[in-house]
Formats: sequence, structure tokens, C-alpha cells
Amino acid sequence: MRASALGLALLAAGCATFTPPPGEPLAGADRDALWTLHRERVARVQDWYLAGRVALATPEEGWNAALYWTQNAEQYSLRVVAPLGQGSYGLDGGPNQVVMRTPDRRTLTAEDPESLILAQLGWTLPVFGLRYWVRGIPEPRTPVAAMTLDGRGRMTELEQSGWRISVLGYEARDGLELPSKLFLRTDRFKVRIVVQRWASG
Repeated sequence: MRASALGLALLAAGCATFTPPPGEPLAGADRDALWTLHRERVARVQDWYLAGRVALATPEEGWNAALYWTQNAEQYSLRVVAPLGQGSYGLDGGPNQVVMRTPDRRTLTAEDPESLILAQLGWTLPVFGLRYWVRGIPEPRTPVAAMTLDGRGRMTELEQSGWRISVLGYEARDGLELPSKLFLRTDRFKVRIVVQRWASG
């Protein structure tokens, strides 16, 4: 899945109880309280579906694809569909095992999705952490190295599990404010995600 012009362009590229006045930042205590409320509401959403675009780059090459993700509690199903008939990869799993289905109809298994994706495709997608990051919250069982909130008490920057995550935009979806654009990077990998559709429940 080498980068097309679209992939390179892609890489270049509320709380119900209180809404702050436009352009007016909140004081630290108010912002932290709003963040706590927002995080708790978002964390309660355990079943959801998103569709969007994902662009990935390493120092050597890049890819872009459509992304379809269904999450049901601890179980997930991802489809990464490459453009121009290059095929699709399916990833289905849970806490202890993941199964990958390749365009040439192979079925591969591993204990975690990251090692399987890296071994087969040469890039990585941090699936476990990403199920939280795409909702704009940290993964709760891993220490947070750093985090920044905006004036509305939403996460804008996060360092966790060796990744740096930037939330580049939010949209109201199903009564929640959720990320519409994310940029993730390590020293070797860069991942940009644009969420086009979201459904919860």
C-alpha cells in the first residue's frame, strides 16, 4: 500500500452541563473539572463504530487506506482497505488473540495486533491504545507521560506507550465531543487518522 497523492496530502495535512464562552479560556480548576466529566462520559461508551481514512509513513515509504473499526467492549474488528484494488486487511481480536486476514486469503494469528501488523506490513498501528485515543482519552492502564488540555477541558496532546498523540480537531457526535482528526508519531512511524463517521451503542 504505497502512498498516493491523497495519502501524502493526508499526512501533510460537549459536555452537557457546561459550555465555556467562545474564545474565553477556563481557569485551571474549571478546566480540570470539565475534563473529568468529559473523560467519564466518553469512557462509558464501550460499543462504537467509526469509518474514516488512515495515512501511515515510515522513513522509507508510506501508505493510505480507508479504515473501518467496530468495537464491542473488549472485542474489535478492523478493516483496512487500500485504494485502487490493492486489497484489504481484516483484523479481528480481543485481549488475548488477534486474527488477520490478508488480501491473498491467508489467515494469521498472534497474541497482539501490533506485532502481527508490523511483521506482515512493515508498519504499526497501536490498536490497544488507539481504541481510547480515537475517543480523546488516555488508555487507563498505562502511565501517561504528558498530557495537555485545551480551554474547554479536552485533550489536545498526549504522550503514552511511546507514542505522541495530537488531537487536531473535535466534532460533536452522538452527544459527545470526539476527535475528528488525530496525528500519532514515534521516532519511526507517523499515523494520521481522519474520522468521517461515528456511531455509538
